[in-house]
Amino acid sequence: MARRRPLSNDCFALFDPALPRPGRPRIPHPAFNWSTERCGESIAKLAALELAQGYTFAVPAGSAPREAIRRPLPATGPYMIAGYRPGVELRLVRNPHFREWSPAAQPAGNPDVIVYRFGAVLDDALTAIQRGSADWVLNHGAVPADRRRELRTRYASQTHTALLPGIFYASLNTRVPPFDDVRVRRALNYAVDRGLLARTFDALPTCQVIPPQLPGYSPYCPYTRGPTRSGAWIGPDLAKARRLIAASGTAGMKVTFVSDAATPEGAYVVALLRRLGYRASARTVPGRRYGQTISDSRNRVQISGGGWDAEYPAASSSSGVSCSRRRLDTTASTSCSASRTSSASSAPASRTMAGSSIMEARAAAL
Repeated sequence: MARRRPLSNDCFALFDPALPRPGRPRIPHPAFNWSTERCGESIAKLAALELAQGYTFAVPAGSAPREAIRRPLPATGPYMIAGYRPGVELRLVRNPHFREWSPAAQPAGNPDVIVYRFGAVLDDALTAIQRGSADWVLNHGAVPADRRRELRTRYASQTHTALLPGIFYASLNTRVPPFDDVRVRRALNYAVDRGLLARTFDALPTCQVIPPQLPGYSPYCPYTRGPTRSGAWIGPDLAKARRLIAASGTAGMKVTFVSDAATPEGAYVVALLRRLGYRASARTVPGRRYGQTISDSRNRVQISGGGWDAEYPAASSSSGVSCSRRRLDTTASTSCSASRTSSASSAPASRTMAGSSIMEARAAAL
């Protein structure tokens, strides 16, 4: 299925990360045009960035915006779909009509056959890679600490780690109790042990949506024990969190944390909410229904988990604004309890592709 990002707005403007407070004028990023008359140029620049990063793909003009599962969209790549069993396996073979016009822009590819197998258990997938029966595994969660140690000791020459420009966060619904009270939102931010979560994901703790690797990032964390001028997160402040919750009078309320899978960070947030005096529980909504569920205000979701990876190296990739002649739509989430950055590891390579659970430890701090 081709991943397509809509580029149909009249313009897409990126803004300087050093934005003033809400209600004050915003400053257009110098690389893009604010004028709607020149939005075509801005769209072209954005499209080039998206295409280079692999988040957007060229498709025939007039293609309907649909999920291309059973009827793939025409494309120009070196591989074609030879077979697909939903939820089980995807098999790609060489495209006999492909001609390599530029090894740098669109190489022919090395394997003759690529097989993605879905639904693998991460532990089994890692073992398959180590034994040479698989080459790669995709997983958007934490690699267990014992497996990380194993990779770094037994397979040190084949294991490489790098920070990814992404964050994990918790979205708080500011229109539903108890998070409609700013004291409760602040309490959760003070209470979260970002360091613990960062260690779980082999990541770095942070308190903002812009990852540290992106231009415009500046250390800033008011939600910490003993804040300093360095802007670094020092540790959780449970005493302050409990005082805020006591003042809000919301202790004892039911709170449900919604996520698309059972995750360490989800379990941690539920346990933390219980320590803070709430009757907390977890609810899992798998697959595409997750996004629909948390986005529908009628469901009154109180708190949910999320994550975001920068599409290109600009702060606006994490906090951009899309604009049209009629309105401005902010694309950042309503309220974040905190954020995380990420790290990725690679293990031994072999012959086929097991593609379902990952080898990327994404990161940590709510």
